[in-house]
Amino acid sequence: MSTTNLQRVSRPQAEAFLRNRGAVIHAVCVTDGGGGACLPCVTLEPPFSDRDLGAAVRNILMASAAVPLPDDFDREAQKVLKAAGVSSWRRLSEGAVCCSISAHDGRIFMTPSTRSGSSFVYLSTGIVEVAEDAGPESMGVAVREAWSRSK
Repeated sequence: MSTTNLQRVSRPQAEAFLRNRGAVIHAVCVTDGGGGACLPCVTLEPPFSDRDLGAAVRNILMASAAVPLPDDFDREAQKVLKAAGVSSWRRLSEGAVCCSISAHDGRIFMTPSTRSGSSFVYLSTGIVEVAEDAGPESMGVAVREAWSRSK
């Protein structure tokens, strides 16, 4: 999808997947017409600590607000998949749980999801929140809690 007529919204947002082969966290580039997966993207191999998870999430989340608007979300998504070491969103989501992570008003919100085929739908209940200045261990614990509330 071309982003020619879209305007960038500077709101930190990311997605975090827990898979049997570890975690994948990527930035989301938010626009006035929606958003799309974008770099940076990191993977964490198991076992990983709450501190390592929280630090990775914070780094990706903060970087997401400054990511330039890509020319094409489809091409950018392919870069994310490559960085995650998978060939498709279907492969990334197989056996995974996912949460969306966003920051606003001094808080960070982890929104659990439910599976819908090979994609995820974010829930309006069960949202986990921490202070924006929470330490990496607290952030990691909050992400794991959001994953546990995902279906």
